[in-house]
Amino acid sequence: MTDPIATVIVYHAVGDRPRELDPDGLFISQEQFELQMAFLARQRTVVPLSQVMAPGAEGGRRRVAITFDDGFRNILTDAVPVLRRHAFPAAVFVPTKWLGTSSARSASAGAIETLTVDELRELDRLGFEIGSHSHSHLDCGLAAQDQIVADLTDSVTELTAALGRAPRYLAWPFGRHSPAALEAAAQIGFELAFATDHPSRSRYAVPRIPIYRTDGASMFRFKTTGRYVQWRRSRPVATAYSVLGPLWRLTSGRV
Repeated sequence: MTDPIATVIVYHAVGDRPRELDPDGLFISQEQFELQMAFLARQRTVVPLSQVMAPGAEGGRRRVAITFDDGFRNILTDAVPVLRRHAFPAAVFVPTKWLGTSSARSASAGAIETLTVDELRELDRLGFEIGSHSHSHLDCGLAAQDQIVADLTDSVTELTAALGRAPRYLAWPFGRHSPAALEAAAQIGFELAFATDHPSRSRYAVPRIPIYRTDGASMFRFKTTGRYVQWRRSRPVATAYSVLGPLWRLTSGRV
């Protein structure tokens, strides 16, 4: 059976961080990240984003593409050495307004250093794909189309100035989009845009699967099988998540 689309996983931050400063469970410890990359090396085929939409080989390993959102500096310092050890391609999506700042995803998360323009160029030199995560981390699922176009255009302008070429790919902040957002992505000329674990046939809403610090080995294996998105959005599972999700986030630290 051929694999029609690779599984795209998304990380945010790699490194050790206290749970009270990681309310969304987005920090993956160095040890956990290394174990996950070792699993991919043994059991999966890691591909660049340019191969995500191409069919896989008949009977081959499941294909996985690795991405990072938000442009935190620990991607360069903690994740890249592990990726290079395995010769894995990966893509880094950055909100250009955040470059060279200390940003917090929420008031309780505390500041996290982001990549500078020079560090972004270093990632590009090392062969990592650099994509847009909008300019201001705009929620494109709620914004008007003219606002989305303006924000994405600013992002493209700044990345083009930094890297000498326009970004090919876009990751929607918060994983959210709208019909106006999809039209804006096409208008600006992105090749693909990525959402979060919602099944879609649109080139501008390719699903990605977030990886959390609470994902154990079995869950990580399942998330990279190619079956997770359909399972997660099936009616029984979606209903169970809506009921049990708040309690699970509270007890796991993801509040």
